[in-house]
Amino acid sequence: MKRVAIAVLLLAALAGGVVLLARLGAEASPATFTVNSTGDGGDSNTGDGVCDDGSGNCTLRAAIEQASADAGTDTIESDSAGA
Repeated sequence: MKRVAIAVLLLAALAGGVVLLARLGAEASPATFTVNSTGDGGDSNTGDGVCDDGSGNCTLRAAIEQASADAGTDTIESDSAGA
């Protein structure tokens, strides 16, 4: 009986550790998106962490969509030479 209780406690601790590691891994680090286009295209894939309107440019709309989809605090900058 004592071995079963110890095994259950070890399994619970292991499961708790796995959950904690999964949550830590899910937290994204802050990203910086640099707007380089005056276009108005939306982000082509808000799940990839890359600001891209589908033609290789980062519009303000695409940057906002990508930042909103990411966890954490992101930064949006403007490339005044390109935009």
